[in-house]
Amino acid sequence: TYEAFMATYPQVAKAIRDGGKYFMYHNHDQEFQKVGGKLILEKLAEEIPADIMGFTLDTFWVQAGGGDPAQWLERLSGRVPVIHLKDYAFGPTMAVLGEGNLNFDRIFEKAEAAGTKYMLVEQDDCHGEDPFSAMKRSYDYLKAMGLE
Repeated sequence: TYEAFMATYPQVAKAIRDGGKYFMYHNHDQEFQKVGGKLILEKLAEEIPADIMGFTLDTFWVQAGGGDPAQWLERLSGRVPVIHLKDYAFGPTMAVLGEGNLNFDRIFEKAEAAGTKYMLVEQDDCHGEDPFSAMKRSYDYLKAMGLE
């Protein structure tokens, strides 16, 4: 639960920071539920300081939760050094980059403005396809976009 997370992880994040590292929170779609009238992702960003916790924003799960990945990159600017790139197809279904519905031009623009250093392709579900084939198509898409 949100309450259990808040009772434990801010102290963990501080200890990690004190050890010279940065605690990262990876979202899924459940962070787009409301607690106390606010989205969980919004509450996490407000209640845990940026110097102790960052976000590994997952583009698919933001969309699956009803959010806009580019908008959330903008909202969390300065604390999203890493994003997980997954495309979103109707269903919801995970898709190879460029084969779904996400606006990656806008996502890449907002990621750069937010200070994102690493964008990792994460293909959780290949729908029976060879995972290396799916990753190759994602790589080819990124290369065509001028990214490698």
